[in-house]
Amino acid sequence: MLCGKIERFKKVAEIAHKGFMDYREYLETGRYGVKYEGKILIYSKKKLSIDCHKFIKKNSIQLGLRNDFSNKIRSIYGKIALSKFDFINRTPGNVDAKFHAQLLMITNSNDFKLFDFENMTLKNFFSHEETYSIIKKAYHSMSPFFNTTIISFNDDKKCITEKIVRFIPYQEWTDTMVEQCVNEIGLSYTNYFSTITIEIKRNDFDAIATVSKLFKSQLPCEETKKRIADILTKNTSIKLCNAFLHGDMKLRNILRCGEKFSVIDFERSRNLVFFYDFFDLIFTELFVRNDPRLMDNLFLGNYDRILALLFNSLELTFNPNMKQYYVACYLAQKAIEFDALCVYPIQFYRTYLMILESFNNI
Repeated sequence: MLCGKIERFKKVAEIAHKGFMDYREYLETGRYGVKYEGKILIYSKKKLSIDCHKFIKKNSIQLGLRNDFSNKIRSIYGKIALSKFDFINRTPGNVDAKFHAQLLMITNSNDFKLFDFENMTLKNFFSHEETYSIIKKAYHSMSPFFNTTIISFNDDKKCITEKIVRFIPYQEWTDTMVEQCVNEIGLSYTNYFSTITIEIKRNDFDAIATVSKLFKSQLPCEETKKRIADILTKNTSIKLCNAFLHGDMKLRNILRCGEKFSVIDFERSRNLVFFYDFFDLIFTELFVRNDPRLMDNLFLGNYDRILALLFNSLELTFNPNMKQYYVACYLAQKAIEFDALCVYPIQFYRTYLMILESFNNI
């Protein structure tokens, strides 16, 4: 088990070093240090600016990394794997005269982000054409309605340039900020849906097909599958539709910059039942941080006005008494997504069951 983990970290370290060498012409010259903070961070020791130092700290908070034993062990594994490499850049940056990065981040998808804190811009280099194309499509579809950090696209290099913003990690938001965010995302989606063509509005959500996919999955909790299936198959006459969404609309993918909220990380954008992102925003805090406050607001009807606007924007009718069904549609697609990713957190599926049964107590 231990050897297996170290071997995985060795592979990631090799990818990190290769990326460092491949993109060294974008980096400041000099010696670089390495941190493992959920992701591998390679930073200039010569120019560790205040902005860079603050970003590393805030990024760890935004990702929800806990200073617990398991994360300390991962950090040790990362340091061991990376210690065999020297990260020294002797190549003067000449690819882009206006861009000299001081920090290189390796993402969970083994893509590379380079940060220039002097010009407050970053470049994302993608190894997969599909991921780059999805983000570009999502940006062009949704950027008129959502604030984003994206500046430009370079199709030849599969590179996206973004602004670096000074953000407040969402764990440090006040309750008022969280509610502002939920309302802003809901209203932005309302405006977005209002522009969707008739053809897309007719992209119906198929409850029976969703149940079939759910039972074909490898998800470990049969009780949860049966409960979701029972709710969906009893309400097949309810008309819903799919829409092209962000697909990963969690608070950690929203940056609070001054009075604005900027949405980031469009990699998982796809067609989903149209309220999927809104419910993901609400329930992920329960799944990840065991924080039920947003869910409680949903049960209390505090988001009924926003949900009614979302439905109306697609010429559908919101029924507050059918929220259990709407949430079951979301949870079914969420479970199918986990199956596609080969991720089976059993505690999540028990939480799904608890959520669905909670509606019986309202």
